[in-house]
Amino acid sequence: AKFCDGCGNRIEQAATVFCPNCGNATSSEYEYCQRCGFSISTKPSAPKTKKAFPVKAIGIAAAAVVAVLLLILVVPKLFGGSKGDNYAFYIKDDEVFYRNLNKKAAQQATDKFLDDMDASNSALASDAYDIGMMFSLSEDGKILFHPDKLSDEDEGYTLYYSYMSKLDKDATKIDSDIDYYYANDKGTVVTYLKDNDGSGGVLYQYSVKSGDKNKIASDIVDFYALSDGKTVIFQNDEGDLYLKSGSKDKEKIDSDVDSIELYGENAVYYLKEDVLYTCEYGKDKQKIASGVSNVINIYESGEIYYVETETDKISAMDMVNDDVEDDEDYDDIREALEDMEYEKQTSTLFYYDGKKTETVCDTYTGWANYAYEEAVLICYTAAAEIKLSDMEEAWDFYDLLYEAERETAVVVGKTLVPFDYEDARYFDVSKDGKLVYFMTDVDDETYEGDLCSFTVSAKGKLGDVKTCDSDVYAQSTRFLFDDRYMYLKDYDDDDGKGELFVNGKSVASDVYEYSISYSEEAEKLFFYTDRDTEKARGTLNAYNGKKVQKVADDVYTYRLSSNGDVLFLSDYSLKNYKGDLYRWTKGDPKKIDEDVVAILPVY
Repeated sequence: AKFCDGCGNRIEQAATVFCPNCGNATSSEYEYCQRCGFSISTKPSAPKTKKAFPVKAIGIAAAAVVAVLLLILVVPKLFGGSKGDNYAFYIKDDEVFYRNLNKKAAQQATDKFLDDMDASNSALASDAYDIGMMFSLSEDGKILFHPDKLSDEDEGYTLYYSYMSKLDKDATKIDSDIDYYYANDKGTVVTYLKDNDGSGGVLYQYSVKSGDKNKIASDIVDFYALSDGKTVIFQNDEGDLYLKSGSKDKEKIDSDVDSIELYGENAVYYLKEDVLYTCEYGKDKQKIASGVSNVINIYESGEIYYVETETDKISAMDMVNDDVEDDEDYDDIREALEDMEYEKQTSTLFYYDGKKTETVCDTYTGWANYAYEEAVLICYTAAAEIKLSDMEEAWDFYDLLYEAERETAVVVGKTLVPFDYEDARYFDVSKDGKLVYFMTDVDDETYEGDLCSFTVSAKGKLGDVKTCDSDVYAQSTRFLFDDRYMYLKDYDDDDGKGELFVNGKSVASDVYEYSISYSEEAEKLFFYTDRDTEKARGTLNAYNGKKVQKVADDVYTYRLSSNGDVLFLSDYSLKNYKGDLYRWTKGDPKKIDEDVVAILPVY
């Protein structure tokens, strides 16, 4: 019950989370709040496969409460834009506006955004995240790709591009009924999928210079375009995987592909009939391993952790240590266990260094977390044995199997190092794999326990465990950036607030968990205090590692610009869904516009 029968991955139990918009208590298993339909911000996980594409046609016709999307993530730089540019996109008067924050006036980026669509301000604000995902700037900040003239009748959206120096001129239409697209860094090529009927769409590439639109293939369910825009890897509804580079004909990489494990800039990794392959673009595919049941992670270096699982049907008695002698009362239990069939899964963890494979552990049962930049993994090995003396009846076998303690280990490259610490869980690993935090003695009702840490050397030597703090809310812990680690104490599960700590230092109390963002550019942590759930507003603060500075009261929502400036909406009306847009850098906030419906995230 703890592990997936198909892939062997540990099944994460759903946790109670709070919608950042309406404050409704809901489950982490849902992507959207069951009360208001807004996207739930949960504990982040690093992307495993590919870059995110704009989603299919936004659902702005659906009734929804206004959104307050505050990602609990390290905020990345906005997509595109030349060095030194600092800008924002926001919705006002049913249009999307672009604002260079170094200039005084905003420019209208769309012409008739809601040309033939009936959408309220509340619906526009609710879909701000999805709308923002449809806008992208070229790397030099000269070309903007954006939707316009939306219609209720369209299956997708109509995509245009505009030169930033001529935003007041007519935009150039690329195509309509688009599901998602990718514009290369230079803004010269747009790869997009359109007319998706649920079983696949038509893949095109568009040249900004010539205006030519070239059909690549039909019935496509997935694609990945390289940053140069010339090369695209795509898969059709039959599982055939292709490579198309420039003006060359498409090349078939493989057929009947079951899953893409990683699209990379130099190679693709995929599973076919339990065989893991890689194909460096322009070369023949290479087999890495067979019998693969689960790929844990593939690193940029080419290192891979993967699992092979075998299933045998055995007698349950074969899993039990018969430690009872001369007691006839156990004969019936023995007989029942002998007749009880059990599907035993034996999993082996492997490490691939890019050239050869090494066996790490042949008693693998699951993983807890891993580093994203270096090959460091926290995993579990075989459970302790089940003793017959602990059973009162045969069916106790399953309870004892479920409750049996597993051994924890740290894997560095191919080296497995046992980690023997009682009740260690909720592991977090730094990106470079050198620092690990975990929780112990966690109360199953309050989720409070002791926070501990230890270091990991490049050769797999583990440092001594240090107790960092006690009474820590286990579901609030996370790395902010590098070795900066945050957590909450005195957590109120009803309103999602607690006392915020960073690296053991108290930052502020009454912090709203779902408002926490960290800016690498500004090297500051931003969060709400004194948040009023009913009015959906609070006091926005900035923490620079030494002191907390109040940004503003009565903040409804905020986002961070490309250089770490804060853009926020204040004096926001939940009746009209409009408010004043402010910019904050260091001193007093400056009002830069009014009657703004939503600030868009543009990646």
